[in-house]
Amino acid sequence: MKTIGVIGGLSWHSTAIYYQHLNQLTANELGGLHSASINMISVNFEPIATLMQKRSWDQIGKKLLEPAKKLQDSGADTIILANNTLHQIIPALESILTTPFIHIVDALGEKLSNLGITKVGLLGTAITMQSGLYTKRLSEQYNIEVIIPEPKQCLWLENVIFTELCFGVINKESEQTSLHLIEDMMIQGAQAIALACTELPLLLKQDTYKNIPVFDTSLLHCQFAVDWSLNILGNKNEQ
Repeated sequence: MKTIGVIGGLSWHSTAIYYQHLNQLTANELGGLHSASINMISVNFEPIATLMQKRSWDQIGKKLLEPAKKLQDSGADTIILANNTLHQIIPALESILTTPFIHIVDALGEKLSNLGITKVGLLGTAITMQSGLYTKRLSEQYNIEVIIPEPKQCLWLENVIFTELCFGVINKESEQTSLHLIEDMMIQGAQAIALACTELPLLLKQDTYKNIPVFDTSLLHCQFAVDWSLNILGNKNEQ
């Protein structure tokens, strides 16, 4: 079993879910009292969230370089970032570190490709949806088209994430509006929906919308990391 390094606290609610997923998925694979080998560093989200609102990616990269280095020095075999939006800084970190990152978009891309899905609706922060983080990587590496909501809807959802979900607040009205966004993307041809924010599964469960598959990218990310840790990723892709 290889050791998974986790940069958490971004927010702590989603980090708790990551910790649970990594251990439960490992137990599912190995049985008994097995749990994941995890080295975790949890950072203070407030200053980073402020920089995210300002799109100050270089400064965020500098703040997260220290915990990433500590994970590398701790003996972690790979690193995962328990936050969707901040995957934008991974190329900068990878240019400095020798420990590889497991990218959340690759976890989604592999899953969709294996299912033959070629068009996916994306929900997340406005930054994630509009930056091309998912759109470019899924298109270039997996030939998958991405549909996102209208700009005003993107900003509305980002506000829900930062003012409700990051505080653990679940609002039924926000859930219903989010379901309407899913309906709109289905009309545009989406074959599946990706929850591309580590807090969104708090609001929308994978079985919330019965007419279309809904994928929790944080869960897929954890499964991908566990498969890598246990050296079973290649075997699953061949099945």
